[in-house]
Amino acid sequence: MSNVPQVIPDALRHDWRNLADLIEATAHRQVVPCFNGRDVSHAWWTSDNASERKEAARECGTCPIVNQCRQYGIDRPKEVGVYGGLTESERTKEAKR
Repeated sequence: MSNVPQVIPDALRHDWRNLADLIEATAHRQVVPCFNGRDVSHAWWTSDNASERKEAARECGTCPIVNQCRQYGIDRPKEVGVYGGLTESERTKEAKR
């Protein structure tokens, strides 16, 4: 989905359970749209408005940790919001595959 090189700290490569730490550590060097991006509101990742969530999901395409975030969301289908470019309903469908 993304051609952005993945620069992930070695200390976090082994474990994606703590997604917040991964996002914060990565954001020190690169733009993570849901954390330090400036193109759309950070609130859109958990918005009640479907069009805002879709726009947030599109922004994930530029994220250096999109794959890890997506897997986190698929593994936790009850989490609210967009993870790795997928909305809640998209993650639920993906988890059933």
